[in-house]
Amino acid sequence: MHHLTLFVATSLLLSTIHSQKDDAVYAVGVPFDIDGVLTQVPVLIHAGESAQEAVTTFCVTERPNLCVNADAQLQILNIVSNTIMIQRERLYPNLVLRTILEAKQVQDAAGKAYHLDSNVAPDEGLYLYDLIKQYNMTKTLEVGMAYGVSALYIAQAHQEIGLHQIILPSGHANDKTDSSHVVIDPFQSTQWNSIGSLNLMRANLRQYVRLLEQESHFALPHLVMHEKGTYQMCFIDGMHLFDYTLVDFYYSDLLLMPRGFMIFDDAHMPSVQKVIAHALTNRAYVQIDNGLNNQRVVTLQKVSDDDRKWDYHVDTF
Repeated sequence: MHHLTLFVATSLLLSTIHSQKDDAVYAVGVPFDIDGVLTQVPVLIHAGESAQEAVTTFCVTERPNLCVNADAQLQILNIVSNTIMIQRERLYPNLVLRTILEAKQVQDAAGKAYHLDSNVAPDEGLYLYDLIKQYNMTKTLEVGMAYGVSALYIAQAHQEIGLHQIILPSGHANDKTDSSHVVIDPFQSTQWNSIGSLNLMRANLRQYVRLLEQESHFALPHLVMHEKGTYQMCFIDGMHLFDYTLVDFYYSDLLLMPRGFMIFDDAHMPSVQKVIAHALTNRAYVQIDNGLNNQRVVTLQKVSDDDRKWDYHVDTF
């Protein structure tokens, strides 16, 4: 016997997923009483698909045996719609993020559409956003921008912390802000068609971001010369070759103040893992549990500035 349980209000589940189907955006677990066992059955919502369309596909094509009548289908739709509404409020701090992440699509200045890839997942972006707000960070750095998803989360957090207003001699505050977030991306206007910058403009967040269109091994040393030890978070998501990642870490460490956070994306890759192992064994860093249910993002906290003896080394390979 299969029927929809009456206790749906306490059994809601929605998560952003990395599905085998690339266009799946949400999976809403709908609780059914199947032969006396309460079972969560996922209803997938794909990119650009409404809750109504997803439930229709579920009931007509995928699991018609669970949609016994029109009332059951309506109840499933209510669960899916309400859960998505709740999770939208949690996952997307601005409308631009919601639009591009739900559609898995971005647009350039001419309106040409591109499939969204090379981006952090919503829960990962929300983690960066929450961390900045929790520690009231005023200076952050990101290596790698692409379509600007992580930059949108980070810049949104800076905006919500508050405007850095400049008081004019007249005593009035102007509308300009100091750039709180530095992004390094040598290919923003070429490979990525300036879409990351455009998305920041669409969200009215561009003023919080200073974009350096240079290779990180050129841009980072210049920053160190002028801003050493002044950043509270560095997010490394550039070229993932071992030597490039190591260079990004080396200079980012010089920029990062003690107790600041060094965050690596794509940490499941062997090249990035080796840099993380080096930081934990040869440098004054500890790994922090970031609460994410994946191995893609790893958070380290800097304990102190580098004080190794000139010949210190711990082999991690």
